Amino acid sequence: MGMFIFLYIFTVRSATKGMLFGIFDKFSFFLSVPFIFQSFKTFIISNYTLWSSLWRAKIGYILRI
Repeated sequence: MGMFIFLYIFTVRSATKGMLFGIFDKFSFFLSVPFIFQSFKTFIISNYTLWSSLWRAKIGYILRI
């Protein structure tokens, strides 16, 4: 998650600097986009596995009673 925040700040900063370095900044922005999507995807997947394991534990606890 920290990597995602870092990349987001980096892309926002590069977007503001884009006024000065137009082509290079667009290139760096497009380079960092897949990394952002990748970290976001892993974040969602890890949250999903955490929630599903919690639900499984909850259901198992209810069934045991």
